Amino acid sequence: MMLTDAPLLYTPGQLALAALYKSNSALSVLDFERYLESVFSRQHFDCPVEQFIQIISSINHLG
Repeated sequence: MMLTDAPLLYTPGQLALAALYKSNSALSVLDFERYLESVFSRQHFDCPVEQFIQIISSINHLG
């Protein structure tokens, strides 16, 4: 991921969540979407969870 343009296009937090999402998909440790929903409900983000998951997926497709 770091060998692509991702660090120039996305924030470090988005890159970290994309890495967690990718590793969780390989190991299936937790329900990542439910985790994001709980974080978003506490932090009151402007972006809906579904849109953020699309962003994470696009980051993972870069690498």
